[in-house]
Amino acid sequence: MIYERLESLSLKTPLSSVEHEEVLKWIRKYMFIGGMPAAVQAYLESGSLLESQKVHHRILQAYHSDFGKYASHGQHKYLQMIFQRAPSLVGQVLKYSHIDTESRSRDLKPALLLLTQAGLLNQIFATTASGLPLHAHIREHRFKLMFLDIGLLQTACQVNAQSFFEKEILQINNGMLAEQFVSQELLTEQPSYQNRPLLFWEGETGGQSEVDFVQNIQSEIIPIEVKAGSTGFLRSLQSFLKQKKSPLGVRISEQNLVFNHPILSVPLYLTHALERLYISINS
Repeated sequence: MIYERLESLSLKTPLSSVEHEEVLKWIRKYMFIGGMPAAVQAYLESGSLLESQKVHHRILQAYHSDFGKYASHGQHKYLQMIFQRAPSLVGQVLKYSHIDTESRSRDLKPALLLLTQAGLLNQIFATTASGLPLHAHIREHRFKLMFLDIGLLQTACQVNAQSFFEKEILQINNGMLAEQFVSQELLTEQPSYQNRPLLFWEGETGGQSEVDFVQNIQSEIIPIEVKAGSTGFLRSLQSFLKQKKSPLGVRISEQNLVFNHPILSVPLYLTHALERLYISINS
């Protein structure tokens, strides 16, 4: 089975180029269908992406309808506003003016908190990554938003199935979709009892240097960049490695598994295996 094959992969035994391209096709399909059980079931029964998208629409509408049950009239307005705007803001450092120029941040913040507590949105906080534990160095006023589910995100953004499958994954919405995918994979690997947000890194120059994710792996601070292209253009990742003296940087892309010290290139479908791959390098 392909799952067993993926779980046994190592730097010495990556997938062949043919296998690699085939698994990327499945990843692309997952990115459109997502992981909501009803949407997956609709696709399995019909073989139609359109049917899974119809389920997405029903789920999104159900969320909108439920807002009125759990919030006051005033809060309901802001819940709707944030939930509608959030898909277009995924992967960006949030500015409340991007949600609505006429609303005050003090009105939007409680609504955003409700949506994150409900699990409909996730926040990825900036960290200075000045040491362990990483969460002791959070900059709480600087965060990005991620959506509940990558399939729902596609439908909320009104992505057309045909145009989606004609483009490279990492070029869709300026890489926003790949960041959403990686965030879901990283969250899945975290123990549920920890309930800690994901983190990203900004350099002291106010966002000119930015690494998409930062993780503590085996007591080391590891930067993770979601990128296309060669390692020679990973300026922010290289900057982090130099400043923080991290032993390894990770690039997640559509490229196959390879290690060119100090950059470990990991294909999207092995995002969940970062710790295992890191251990194999250092064993």
